[in-house]
Amino acid sequence: MSYRIMRIWLNKYFGFSKGEFNGLMLLILIIGVLKSFPLIYNYYKPIEKDDDNLLASIQKITITDEENFRSTRDKIENSSITKSARLFKFDPNTIDVDGWQTLGLSQKQAQPIVNYRNKGGKFYKAEDLQRMYTISPEMYKSFCLT
Repeated sequence: MSYRIMRIWLNKYFGFSKGEFNGLMLLILIIGVLKSFPLIYNYYKPIEKDDDNLLASIQKITITDEENFRSTRDKIENSSITKSARLFKFDPNTIDVDGWQTLGLSQKQAQPIVNYRNKGGKFYKAEDLQRMYTISPEMYKSFCLT
């Protein structure tokens, strides 16, 4: 639509004078520029690149976390002298701390399992024991062999 036709149409329906029409056109132009500014800025802004060593740092942190987890679990397993382990068939939903100690866990390993169960946690299948951080994979395998 040409400038002149638009002015006639707006003047017919809204009664704009020439100065008001020019002001309206300037306002529309300013709004258009402001609305298009984010699009133009995003098109021309420089791409931020990650540090080259970022992936290596993330992998190092992951490995360190895994080592700390294993170290903590090993400290818990070896923290106190345990009774000689005797394997037997058991239900993890009913066994108490002494029963876990008979299986070869320490007091510090057995108590979190009992606490989990006392707070409403359930073991529905044998694999659910693997979720307990105090039971090492080797210990879990020895439980499953019985």
